[in-house]
Amino acid sequence: MRAISVLGSSVTQLVLAILLAAALIRKGCKDKAALLALAWSGAVFLTWILKVAFARPRPQPFHSPVIDSFSFPSGHALNSLYFYVLLVAILSPHIRTRIMRVVSWILAAALIASVGWSRIYLGVHYPSDVVAGYAIAALWVLILFALSCRFRDRNQKRRQQHVDYSPGA
Repeated sequence: MRAISVLGSSVTQLVLAILLAAALIRKGCKDKAALLALAWSGAVFLTWILKVAFARPRPQPFHSPVIDSFSFPSGHALNSLYFYVLLVAILSPHIRTRIMRVVSWILAAALIASVGWSRIYLGVHYPSDVVAGYAIAALWVLILFALSCRFRDRNQKRRQQHVDYSPGA
């Protein structure tokens, strides 16, 4: 359970985000790399500000050492949902078969659920902390997708205007 829990930590997410961002930049997808950077930094900020605002003490852990931070919301749950959803959303267009896209979404959902369950099992979060982490992450992902669509549409419009007004057109 501790190993699964690590997959939702902000440090693990940072390492994975840097590796993915570097690969995206090499492929010429700077916008997706920027989205990933914004997603990670926003998730860290949201977790921090909400933990400080609610200041909910953690339960007494029975499978791990005492953690010296607040409980609500679960940062691991928040991190796992935003990151693995974003990861599959970025990679899905490059997965050739529909069945493999479905499998990747199912695996992401299983991983997200496992991270949340591990936090409860280890006794470092209440179930409500995990559910809140998921809810906040879902809202954050929706905001990120809305921003991404808006910038994509704006860039397409600019490119179209550039083509329409180019000399000799």
